[in-house]
Amino acid sequence: MERKKQVRQRKPISLVELKWVVFGLAAWAIFGLQLYYFYFRSLPFMDTLVSQIIRIIIIFSMIEVFFRILTRKEHQLKQSEERYRNLVENAASGIVMLDLNGLILEANEAFASILGYNRKELLGRSFNSFVSKEDLPKVKKGLKALQERTFLKNQELKLRTSQNKEIVVERDLSLLTDTEGKPYAFTSIIRDITLRKELKKQLEEDFIATVETLADLEELRDPCSAGHSERVRKLAEAVARKMNLDDNQVKDIRMAAALHDIGKIKISESILSKPTSLTSQEMQLIKEHPSAIAEALNHIPRSAQVSRIIKYHHERYDGRINADFPGYPGELRGEEIPVGSRIIKVVDVFDTMTSIRPYRPARSRRETIEELKNGAGTRYDEKIVRVLLEILDAPERRDNSPK
Repeated sequence: MERKKQVRQRKPISLVELKWVVFGLAAWAIFGLQLYYFYFRSLPFMDTLVSQIIRIIIIFSMIEVFFRILTRKEHQLKQSEERYRNLVENAASGIVMLDLNGLILEANEAFASILGYNRKELLGRSFNSFVSKEDLPKVKKGLKALQERTFLKNQELKLRTSQNKEIVVERDLSLLTDTEGKPYAFTSIIRDITLRKELKKQLEEDFIATVETLADLEELRDPCSAGHSERVRKLAEAVARKMNLDDNQVKDIRMAAALHDIGKIKISESILSKPTSLTSQEMQLIKEHPSAIAEALNHIPRSAQVSRIIKYHHERYDGRINADFPGYPGELRGEEIPVGSRIIKVVDVFDTMTSIRPYRPARSRRETIEELKNGAGTRYDEKIVRVLLEILDAPERRDNSPK
């Protein structure tokens, strides 16, 4: 087969390039004339005229060069602006620019789509008008943080869409300043994480349900402890919330309370249900149950804090290991003990003492409270004992609690 010859089309000469050609030819022609007349000194006025013409040409050439530089810079600037605009408009995340009063100056289509509005409908509106009331303090706190630094990352906010639906977004906020360092606007990159949060919540609920099922299975081996983990979980969660711990801490404490005794699954039923006193060897096996489950949990991602709470939930608050009722494993004391461990210890003691055990009958509510008061500050965290007693003193719990 014969290859077809590709005809290369020549690009037509532009007006600017044509000017350069004309100027170049004229300059060389006049330069040649100047040399000619300089050689023949008989016409000095022509020499002067030619020199003036050359100077004019040089000036015009410099103007032309300057004009070309400006034209190139302007073209590059327009290209840069066009690339930036395309980047913003085609971004998957929402991008919005706010003035210092929080009014929307610019927004891309992705941000408008997140809220369910037309882009032009957003311009001039306050960003805070879309923020849920409970998150408005968080917005103010974020703006205050920008006074110390010019960038805020991964701030979660709840926004209201055009359909009045609440969504969860994650935003990066930055402060724009002029050449003198004076702020003039904010920019936000906003990502809709509603689906991610829902999936995470579902996974957490499924995991907790699995944990509670495991706890129930362990309690089947010891009828006297039936419902113990569930009661400890609910009461520990109530104490944690009354102490105003954050949601993540409450979740960890709830999970740790549900699992705190599951390490006993490795202990023989004959020891757990033994009606008489335990031997030193049997007692040592009992003391190993927090470390056993804590060690197993270390293999599960993001459960390090839960593992730590379980491991130390039998520690004595004053750290004494040679007391009549020593704590174990005897590694921490006071505030070194995780707050979740201190809460579960107090709640665990209350529920255990008021429940029937193979080796003793259930203690009265009054006796148990007296034990907690006597041990406050030594065996137990005094503040947590006080919070638990306040909860138990509530009318709804006073009626349902063991006497």
